[in-house]
Amino acid sequence: MKKETVKNFIIYSLPNIVLMLLPLLTMPITTKYLTKEAFGILASVSIIYSIHAIFSEIGIGYSINADWYKTDSQGKLLFNLFLLSFVFTLSAIVILYLLQHFVYGYILGEIWNDIRHLYYFVMLRVLVIPILVVFKSWVIIDKHPKLSSILKISEIIISALTVILVVIFTKSWQIIIISKIFIGIIFAFISFYFISKKMIFIFSEKIIKDAIHTGYPIFFRSIFNFTRKQFDKIYVLNLFGAGEFALYNFSGRFNNILVPLKNNYTKSYMSLLYESLSKNKLDIMAFRKTLYLLFYMTFSFSVFIVLFGEILIELWTNSLFSDAYPYVIIYMCIGVSLTIFSGSEDYLFYFKQSKKIFFNTVIQAIITILGCLLLIPKIGVIGALISLWIGNFIYFFLAFVYKQKKLKQYFIEKITIIYVIVFHLMVISIVLNPNIKLYAFVILFFTWIASTIHIYIYEKETIKKIIKKCKKLI
Repeated sequence: MKKETVKNFIIYSLPNIVLMLLPLLTMPITTKYLTKEAFGILASVSIIYSIHAIFSEIGIGYSINADWYKTDSQGKLLFNLFLLSFVFTLSAIVILYLLQHFVYGYILGEIWNDIRHLYYFVMLRVLVIPILVVFKSWVIIDKHPKLSSILKISEIIISALTVILVVIFTKSWQIIIISKIFIGIIFAFISFYFISKKMIFIFSEKIIKDAIHTGYPIFFRSIFNFTRKQFDKIYVLNLFGAGEFALYNFSGRFNNILVPLKNNYTKSYMSLLYESLSKNKLDIMAFRKTLYLLFYMTFSFSVFIVLFGEILIELWTNSLFSDAYPYVIIYMCIGVSLTIFSGSEDYLFYFKQSKKIFFNTVIQAIITILGCLLLIPKIGVIGALISLWIGNFIYFFLAFVYKQKKLKQYFIEKITIIYVIVFHLMVISIVLNPNIKLYAFVILFFTWIASTIHIYIYEKETIKKIIKKCKKLI
């Protein structure tokens, strides 16, 4: 299981490696020509996409993952789920078009007046979301990691090069938005070409009904999901304007590297995990080692950002976002803390616990909203980050509680908690008292050494084999 997981993870992660490397080239250029406010406006467009994604996703990914190995016609399943997603997307476009000034005016505040003339371009991009929803789940469950990586890498490179050219020659954020929209549409149609070859174009009322039955709690969950993921941004945007919103949005960039890392790693073992569960042959120890590797990668990256992030931000952004360092390292706490409960949410997905997932999401959304309303007016952006952390932790903790009741087996919760606690204490110390930064850095470094020794104990035989092969090559 572990060997195939690592192989698939490397393939799935290639687009994200490219995505991480390209900003090293593009950010110094874009920060030279664009203002914080322009960055804030560019980031706000993703909120519109997120609103429409609520309707497009309608539990499609869950249906594909849960039914792929159970159905006798996978092609028919793909077509009907795509059809369902497209109908919901089209309905949402019509409804939100009639309410656009009220909905987007309320959510985006003054920025809506800046981007409303681009509304029809944005809706063109929204129309292809159903393709991406189905394609994203299909390449995972049908094991096409190379295809997914090739398309994603190509889109990332072309989009980045286009942005650089537009910024240099026009300095126009409007043209940046339009160009990225059309690039996204082109690659969506390329993705559709591949899934259409697998589709069987026969309508199935049963598949549609089953998908709606599975998906309606997920749909309502997605509304709360949108709230828990976007409310903090919306509140910061409306309260402090595009400039501060750009700073807040930038602070999530480093943590956002961890999100696809976790997602890609989950993709890599998900089909293997579901297959093992379906045969009742889950090797807990092997799965534990698989999850600890994810934790180690997350923890190592987070420690690196705490140690060197301040210098990197200064150089990388031409000092435009130099004030973001405290926000960045607090944001890293979210990614680190959630890896304690790795695997728990996957367990819920497999057993179609959509109502339980919905309940957890509602609780998370309520906590996040209340936290933002109480803390942001008092302590600013840091209040939003604390609210996010608490909400995310509660969500995954509830998933962990359910997993423990059913499986009665720990994954990596016990072996990672001490590293997570030390990381949080050091970050809090740095934010509250920058003068003790050096001491915190030393403690963090030795904590990372301890986690490295831990992974060596887990992977001793594998490491010895690698060293032996390297010696032969020398």
